[in-house]
Amino acid sequence: EGLNNNIFTILAAHEGQKAKLDVAKEVAAAIDETGKSALKQGHRIEDLLGERKQTMEQFRAAVERAMLATAYIHSQTAAKVQISEAEMRAFFESNRKAYTTPEAIRLQHILIRIPPDQFGTKELPQFKTAAEIHKRAQRGEDFIQIAQMFKEEIGNLDAIDTGFAHRGSLMSEVEDIAFALEKGQVPAVIKSLYGLHVIKLIDRRLPEALPFEKVQTAVQQNLRQKRVEELRAELEARLKSSAKIEIYWDAASDKMLTEAGGKP
Repeated sequence: EGLNNNIFTILAAHEGQKAKLDVAKEVAAAIDETGKSALKQGHRIEDLLGERKQTMEQFRAAVERAMLATAYIHSQTAAKVQISEAEMRAFFESNRKAYTTPEAIRLQHILIRIPPDQFGTKELPQFKTAAEIHKRAQRGEDFIQIAQMFKEEIGNLDAIDTGFAHRGSLMSEVEDIAFALEKGQVPAVIKSLYGLHVIKLIDRRLPEALPFEKVQTAVQQNLRQKRVEELRAELEARLKSSAKIEIYWDAASDKMLTEAGGKP
């Protein structure tokens, strides 16, 4: 893959040179940035190039080739892409599921932490505390006040309001139960690797289909990226098919590949 990318870069740079693209500013900026980066590491750019056994002229030529390739590829791909509103609306209609906010729930959550190696211990005080917290939560007492009250007794306890959370954002032991709750419901104490959980469902947001106007920019970016990738692939194929490419491989190349962990 790396070799294919290098070939594409060389061919695109050649086309950019033929098209007389001006990349002088970009080359100067890239070299200047490399110099600044070297200074931050306590080196001069010449020292870094010396370690690579590369002269400044060679480095400049490599930078120019990269910039020519980038400019030419851009001129043949992104610069040519225009997405109409009709295209955007058609894509939106056929991909409505992707532009729908997922179901979300908001929980009050108290976690009584228990080290994993103590779960097998009989009559841990944390289990008794969890049962008492659960009883108070079912009676409708405020979670924060409950947590503050019992934190003084056992210490290793956390209370949070999760905010609206989507599937995949909560630990699985809690999530599976939480999404099945009715608003205001407090399920049985939940056990996980972290300890004991007492939760209460505060609110639920159902999935919502977003209007086109709200996601138009995202749709446009999605379509644009897709079209640019298609044009890039077409350009690469076209340049390679019209070029005479010869790859020379010798013992030194085998040695370099082997040292890099590959196979000759």
